[in-house]
Amino acid sequence: GQVLVLQGKPGAALAVYQEMPATQNGQQRLALARLYEESGDAKKSFELLREFDSPEAEYAEAYWLFLAKVSTQLGQDSYAEKDYEKALTFRPKDVEILENLQRLAVRHRDDKKSERLAHYGWEHLQRIEDLQRLMRFSWKRKNWAELEHWLSLAESMPSALAQAPDYWYFQSMRKLAAGAQDAARHALQQLLRLRGPDPEVTEAMIWLLLADKKVDGPSLDALLQPYRNQ
Repeated sequence: GQVLVLQGKPGAALAVYQEMPATQNGQQRLALARLYEESGDAKKSFELLREFDSPEAEYAEAYWLFLAKVSTQLGQDSYAEKDYEKALTFRPKDVEILENLQRLAVRHRDDKKSERLAHYGWEHLQRIEDLQRLMRFSWKRKNWAELEHWLSLAESMPSALAQAPDYWYFQSMRKLAAGAQDAARHALQQLLRLRGPDPEVTEAMIWLLLADKKVDGPSLDALLQPYRNQ
């Protein structure tokens, strides 16, 4: 069977595996499920693995990852979520597994789960993406002390801030509220650089420029340029 797989003949390999005794062990079942999936029958692959959901330790990681992949293909989100969570216990710092779980949480509008995953991601991987998610949840709850905490943590990783639009958005709001106009303008400029022309950000920048005692005409003109031909 393995030779046929290597030759790029999953269908032929499948026929060989199907002739095997019915009492397959878990690893043989996983190999068979892979062949079904490669042959285009994800449903059969899913059913085969679902009948046998207590893999032995030596191949459990591969089992849960593959089952999560097949469940996702079939739109079986509740299964996919459980499978990815089990896979995460074997790969606690796997970014792809974490992002797949985040996508599922967002798709099902499960804010609690999304926030829990963001906390997990920040604690285990120290990623700016997760820190930005935590900022959004604090902002939504109007928990300003918590937001301040996330912003100050982000400041300790300057290289990551070059690609962190949410950080600059919340930083600009914070600086505007404090009346720190130069710092707010800098944050908004970073935000425009990352997001491109954005009406909300542009409006805030215009107000800042007009609030100056000496209006900066060229900067104002450059800010409005993208909107002139619309």
